[in-house]
Amino acid sequence: MTIQATGRAHPADHDGDGLVALRDHSLAQDLLTLRARVGECLVHRRGRVAVDVSALSRMSSVTVAALLWSRRTCAAAAVPFAVEEVGAAAHRQVLQRCGLLDDPAEGTPRW
Repeated sequence: MTIQATGRAHPADHDGDGLVALRDHSLAQDLLTLRARVGECLVHRRGRVAVDVSALSRMSSVTVAALLWSRRTCAAAAVPFAVEEVGAAAHRQVLQRCGLLDDPAEGTPRW
């Protein structure tokens, strides 16, 4: 199930994993959705947290902090976490510097 900013499930995802898309126009709500997705994975002890940042025009410090918190929280509970669909080269640089991309050549961490 893919979780969108509206919180509704997207039927195209058949494997039960959640992808949280972050967008400029709904960033505050999207970050709440990310927090909820992390909480859902911790409670059920299954699934993964994946984040799509390709629709963001810039990587704010709030966004980076939320991604770092999510990664640390997931790591502590052995829940897979990845930033997917990075998009802009500037985003990739910020994410690499923060340690959020494990495989810089591909732009997404390995599971």
